[in-house]
Amino acid sequence: MLQELTFGAYLGLPAFLVPLTQAENPNLARVLSTHLHTGHHSAMVWMRVPLLAPEDLRDDLITNEPLDEQPNEAGEEKTWTWWHNFRTLCDYNKRIGVALEVGADLPSGHVIDRWLGEPVKAAILPTSIFLTNKKGFPVLSKGHQRLIFRLLKLEVQFIVWGAHHHPEKEFCSYLQYLEYLSQNRPPPSAYELFAKGYEDYLQSPLQGRRR
Repeated sequence: MLQELTFGAYLGLPAFLVPLTQAENPNLARVLSTHLHTGHHSAMVWMRVPLLAPEDLRDDLITNEPLDEQPNEAGEEKTWTWWHNFRTLCDYNKRIGVALEVGADLPSGHVIDRWLGEPVKAAILPTSIFLTNKKGFPVLSKGHQRLIFRLLKLEVQFIVWGAHHHPEKEFCSYLQYLEYLSQNRPPPSAYELFAKGYEDYLQSPLQGRRR
């Protein structure tokens, strides 16, 4: 792993994608922290974390919609706990972010809110979560669309991966659909406009000083 990290730094890669698959990762945290502190580079580390642990996926889900009642919310937060434990071991290093892997099942709104409060840098969308509309194009369920809209506000990068499940259409149709969602996102609320204006106000003096 150290060889790969060193080679990636030599290539000038902006970020490394590292999977997080369990709750306890002391050795991984030690290796990455040492690499970030001793290397002469500015690469980020994006920890690939699933929204829900594979063992907690619901087999009876058909419509890809999140259930209104969540009897095991603590279980839904399992992967967030993986992330929280890991970033604590890394002393909350700002160069370590999240690449959130979105599965077919979605957790409750409370869990999603908690995730969106983290430094999410990318969203990984497997092709298997896409449905097919009447014209044969890949689309997402209403629940997934709402999540995409919220991720768009965070300006994350989207990564589409997996086998091509819509052979009648080109693979780029997945990206075209995401562009469509981006262009048709709901307008910002009054609170969001206020927050954006306040942020711009804070940035203006800083930009003036740089000049």
